[in-house]
Amino acid sequence: MGLAVQNITALVFLPVLILAQQNTPKAISTEKRAWFIFCLAGLSLVSSQLCMYYALNLGQVMIAIPLSSLNPLFVLILVGVFLKKVERLTLKIVLGTIFIMGGAIVLTVKSLG
Repeated sequence: MGLAVQNITALVFLPVLILAQQNTPKAISTEKRAWFIFCLAGLSLVSSQLCMYYALNLGQVMIAIPLSSLNPLFVLILVGVFLKKVERLTLKIVLGTIFIMGGAIVLTVKSLG
């Protein structure tokens, strides 16, 4: 429920932010490509939340929640693909991702057994 309230609040206040910054340096890019990426990110976030609610409704919490902890893997892959020039993937970042995924896998396997 909290995620739904957060997203609706952000959606409501985005136009307010855009109107408030007309005479100030822009905090949000007005390029069409940036808006396209923001919209894709928003659609991905909403669809992932709906899938999580659906999974929690159908299955056991001990299985669905650890599986949701695998999102750092996808972030790591997408950063490597799309943000090569902006963000460096260091050993600490990769190891942190591996540890998070390992913990999620251990919790999932343990809850199945």
